[in-house]
Amino acid sequence: YEGQWALRTGEYEVLVGPSSDDIELRETFTINKEKLWLGL
Repeated sequence: YEGQWALRTGEYEVLVGPSSDDIELRETFTINKEKLWLGL
């Protein structure tokens, strides 16, 4: 997997706000299928 980007399965949480002490939006999402690719 060296040199590749990876999207791993699992549950992830996104936090949005002006600072880590002031989170205004919080959402979780799940990745069900792993993916590997070269670069953007």
